[in-house]
Amino acid sequence: MKNNLPKIKFKNMDIDNVVELLAWTVHEADGPFPLSKFTYDMYPELKMVVNWGPDKIDDPDVVSLIKSTISKRYDEYLAGNINLSDDYQKIWDEYNDNFMIALSERLNISWPQDCNKITAGVGLIPIYPRYIKPRTFDIGKMDRKSVIETSMHECCHFLFFEKWKEIYQDWKWEEFDSPHIIWYLSEMLVDPILSCPEIQTIFDGNFRAYDLFYDVKIDGNFMMKHISDIFKNNNIEDAIVKSYDYILANEKTIREQCNG
Repeated sequence: MKNNLPKIKFKNMDIDNVVELLAWTVHEADGPFPLSKFTYDMYPELKMVVNWGPDKIDDPDVVSLIKSTISKRYDEYLAGNINLSDDYQKIWDEYNDNFMIALSERLNISWPQDCNKITAGVGLIPIYPRYIKPRTFDIGKMDRKSVIETSMHECCHFLFFEKWKEIYQDWKWEEFDSPHIIWYLSEMLVDPILSCPEIQTIFDGNFRAYDLFYDVKIDGNFMMKHISDIFKNNNIEDAIVKSYDYILANEKTIREQCNG
């Protein structure tokens, strides 16, 4: 398998990048992932200055207000963490090539030829999103182990969706993001894909899916245990198809339990 090997490049996020992210999160208060809570925990000053709502996400006045509210604090953060992205780069470079090869072999697909660089933004942010189409993700301050695990987790998403496009050729970009059921599947499959011996040999990490997935039961059986068994007993292509068929058939139950 001829393989292009992308490199993760870390860079500090400027304040405009952070404001854009916060403007997206502040109206997300419901569902299994209440993003606004994480934002207000990190930036409690934002809760006091505006009455947020979904209609405000692109309001230039609101975006300006976020920027003016956090500007001084973010400048202080950048001044105190100017070398953080360089530190992350040194940590990750030790694993990049071996991991990219192992993930490619695990998913039985080469990295696309147009994927030479994966950009990772580093900032004072409450959540760590990934963006499939441009192949970028954002992270905050974390320890060495978390830098490695998070980077592997996000790269798994990027190549998994390439595999998805190979198997299901009628795909759509919007299916790769929340709240689509394919997004749910991609988050579940991080565990069985990255917990294999080939990846664990490179880095002995804790590659769990979201905790709430492990509590979901279908017909009295734990969903994640069933998906893990599918991956143990099938090749990667069949495992993905069978896992998707399984959660698609039980989508209503999964959503009900994940949303409490």
